Amino acid sequence: MKKKLVWAAAIFIGLVCVLLLGLSILVKTYLKSDALKSLIIPKVEKATGRKLSIGEIHVSLFKGIVVKGIILKERDGSRDFLKADEFVLDYRLWPY
Repeated sequence: MKKKLVWAAAIFIGLVCVLLLGLSILVKTYLKSDALKSLIIPKVEKATGRKLSIGEIHVSLFKGIVVKGIILKERDGSRDFLKADEFVLDYRLWPY
């Protein structure tokens, strides 16, 4: 009986690891930088009436979201309204 419990626990832990690995690969596959930029930039430009440029976007299931090279121009496009080298959205899936 104890062996069956150990095997069941091992299989469960293995399935959880495979599931997390699969989710991580899925996030990296579908949430690529170019696809995210094509979703975000038009919405921000429409909402603010300003031109937006983004360098790179990195999404990780476990670490968070990192956006690099953000520039939001003035309405006339002559100067930078907002400029950030890096924006980090850090989250935790499980609390402390």
